[in-house]
Amino acid sequence: MLPGPGRGAPPRFARGAGASTLRMALLTRLRTQDETDPSGLPGLLTLAVGAGFLAVGVLGLVLTGFDPDRERWVLWLFRVNLLHNVVHLLFGVLGLLMWRSLTNARLYGLVLLVGYGAVLVWGLVFANYEDTGPNALALNSWDNVLHLLLVVAGALIWRWQVPASNEARRPAEDEYRPQR
Repeated sequence: MLPGPGRGAPPRFARGAGASTLRMALLTRLRTQDETDPSGLPGLLTLAVGAGFLAVGVLGLVLTGFDPDRERWVLWLFRVNLLHNVVHLLFGVLGLLMWRSLTNARLYGLVLLVGYGAVLVWGLVFANYEDTGPNALALNSWDNVLHLLLVVAGALIWRWQVPASNEARRPAEDEYRPQR
């Protein structure tokens, strides 16, 4: 005999109700984040950007060493030097420290937006001065494209809209009731 209602069987959903509930739960986790749940989009983007910066900073140090006058090309597109690598490492560590709460993740987004916005402007002005001029970060045109993408990522992290409370994002009770 198969278990039925009241005999240890889980409650049955109407056709499609279980999938709808699961879809709603997954979308809610991507759209939201509060101080105790770092899995929302701002936190995950902060973690990804921070880990990327840390990896690029370590790779840059392996390629250039600690010689401040030594520059190397990474992926045949980007030039790095010691100062450039230190900046990557600082942003990487900062991202890994700040991803766990919404407030810190959004602050990281603002720092990324302002910091790399300034580096983008600096690169647009001085990227063509490869051997002379105030190009201490060894910036080139490809760096400017990458820095523009980082400015956009910082803006996304900083301005991601989060509902004020869990109640604001909870669907109506009727949406979970099985259809008969």
